[in-house]
Amino acid sequence: MSEASEAVVKPRSLTAASDEQPAIHVALASGVDDRHFRFVAIGAEEDGVPCRQVSVAGSDAAALAYEAATSSRFGVGVGVSASAVAVHELHMPAHQPVITFDAGPDFLPYCRLAGSNAARLIIRLPFRFELEPEPPAAKPRRTRAAEPKKANSEPDPALVQAIAKIVARIIKERGLL
Repeated sequence: MSEASEAVVKPRSLTAASDEQPAIHVALASGVDDRHFRFVAIGAEEDGVPCRQVSVAGSDAAALAYEAATSSRFGVGVGVSASAVAVHELHMPAHQPVITFDAGPDFLPYCRLAGSNAARLIIRLPFRFELEPEPPAAKPRRTRAAEPKKANSEPDPALVQAIAKIVARIIKERGLL
């Protein structure tokens, strides 16, 4: 056997194999905090799709998202700049992202929403365009160990209404209502 044929085959490293797993690629503009990536990842992983942060040069959210989409096996990328977050799909024109949210005073929930929409693009569910209101916190109840609990105690109506809205939204998304 010649020396040239012996050097052709190289074993793949574990890191190279894990890099090949499909994921939504997320690109952050320089100066953008890593918390923004974590919120995008939370939103995507709530819908069961993993994310990976990639390094892309630029400051425009749409351009960052397009470059991230070109490197993703799913063909979906998210770009976060100081002024916006954008979701892009590989087959869309570079200047036309699928959806964009402008930065506001509380920008992190929109990063989470963009991550969720990127995942929904992959798993083919309808997009979410508005933030979901946080359910009201349950009021702490003071109970004494010696007092028996009331058998007919009613639940908090605000909590019941918040749960009903969430259930109705999920049923509508799945086409059951």
